Amino acid sequence: MGNDTCDWGYCDHNGPQVWPQKFPIADSGRRQSPIDIETDKCLVVREQPGQNELTILYPTVFPELTVQNSGYGWKVDIPEQLAKQSVLSGGPLAHTYQMAQFHCHWGKHCGVGSEHTVNGKSYAAELHFVHWNTGQFDNPLDAMMSTNGLAVLGVFLDIGEQSNDELDKLLEHITLVRYKGEKCDIAHNVDITKLLPENKSYWTYTGSLTTPPLSESVTWIVFSNPILCTEDQISRFRDMCFVTRDNSLTAALGGQLVENHRHTQPLYDRTVTFVQK
Repeated sequence: MGNDTCDWGYCDHNGPQVWPQKFPIADSGRRQSPIDIETDKCLVVREQPGQNELTILYPTVFPELTVQNSGYGWKVDIPEQLAKQSVLSGGPLAHTYQMAQFHCHWGKHCGVGSEHTVNGKSYAAELHFVHWNTGQFDNPLDAMMSTNGLAVLGVFLDIGEQSNDELDKLLEHITLVRYKGEKCDIAHNVDITKLLPENKSYWTYTGSLTTPPLSESVTWIVFSNPILCTEDQISRFRDMCFVTRDNSLTAALGGQLVENHRHTQPLYDRTVTFVQK
């Protein structure tokens, strides 16, 4: 989740390597994300049933969603009436959160692409489900700029032999929003719970948005188990473009968004907790 109006991206001239010029917190911040999760350095706890369990309650289907090309990837905003039916609470969270949107990060090939890494290992892609703190703030924008304003569920995508049916519902429409600014309605009902792993053990830590403005407002909940998809499904993300349709003919290589992930940041003095379900 970031600011869609600023001049940043993932090219050499505006990518993460130059973000600090416009967003000094990229270098000066002490709780930047993503991070490499070193499992032998994590605090390990076992979640006790009925004792502050992480609660994820979503509608069984999300109808009438719209997918759009932000210029930085694809994004699905959750309509307000549906969002009010989504609840994220418990675990590391002191308040109740509701979903605002979800999006994905990927790399040039399936050996890289996830923003978080585990013991230095990258996954092919990473889904982010962005939630905002409705207990303390009136809207997602205020929450985004405030400590503990956001909570993001991170889901790794790993390569398997079977296509992910729920991901296919999105891919069918992502081809229709190839260029920046384009959007279209998703014809199918999407069951977001099928984009989450069955085993919901997770790592959690305090961090930031991984896109500008890089606000240090996020409680991260990164599931340790990935969901599976095929290499072909991931490759279709790379057909998206970071330019508008009008500018595509003059852009190098057609302006394809072949990668949109930020590299890992220093952990400093933060603690990463692994919560075993």
